Amino acid sequence: MKTEKIEQEYERQLASLPPLIRLKIKQMEEREYAQELIIAWLLSQVQKIPGLPQDHAQRFLSRQANLIEEESDPDTSSELVLLIDELRALVADYDASQ
Repeated sequence: MKTEKIEQEYERQLASLPPLIRLKIKQMEEREYAQELIIAWLLSQVQKIPGLPQDHAQRFLSRQANLIEEESDPDTSSELVLLIDELRALVADYDASQ
């Protein structure tokens, strides 16, 4: 429920921006998503290197999230950890499709 309200507020404020700025933000979001997919694919490929465990990329991402939580400001670290969790889910989805 809270996520829906945040999304609605984001869309409302986005609609109030000039068209060129809205377009640029949308393009940046699309580029970010494409980069996440590429990174997930690369991490998935790393797991196929002989001698590495099947969950190597997942463990790497978990370690990174733990480090960020330990060493960063809680306000900024939560967003980064969330992004890492999304990336872990993408890697898992890609691995499951193989």
